[in-house]
Amino acid sequence: MKGLRKHASLLVAGLLIAGGALAGCGSSSDSASDSDSAASVIVTDAWIRASDGPMTGIFGDITNSSGADVTIVSATNSASSMTELHEMAMVDGEMVMQEKAGGVVLPADSTTVLEPGGDHIMAMGMTAPVTPGEEVEVSLTLSTGETVTFMAVAKESAAGDEEYHESDMDHSDMDGDM
Repeated sequence: MKGLRKHASLLVAGLLIAGGALAGCGSSSDSASDSDSAASVIVTDAWIRASDGPMTGIFGDITNSSGADVTIVSATNSASSMTELHEMAMVDGEMVMQEKAGGVVLPADSTTVLEPGGDHIMAMGMTAPVTPGEEVEVSLTLSTGETVTFMAVAKESAAGDEEYHESDMDHSDMDGDM
């Protein structure tokens, strides 16, 4: 029995040493994987405009350090039933807010600012008011298929009271103005 315990202990020790050696033989850091793009997209200074609804804007700085352009193709958030990527655009000589066709491109090795009066995320069909200080979870789906999730803190702001252009979209389930 004593010899069997000694043999088992040596076997376990040998497996631990072999496992550690194999772990050290992982892939080289010389080649970057395409699956690293979500980890290379980071959202900072995220905030959502406090609102009673039915819609509000989500803003922040998005840094893409992946070395390749990445596009935000869709988004979701915990404050509303519908989320769209929006832009401000000139329509019939007037600056209006509309859905951004093709998503928001995040150029390689740069920071894109989502802000009132520019590209932003719209929370539409809000399920409850968003009050100052409240945190809303936001998830972005990237063109790579990966998801980046972050928290946006609600704050009061007069910015974001733009006119909404609905010519190409059906928002019949939406009530009221932003």
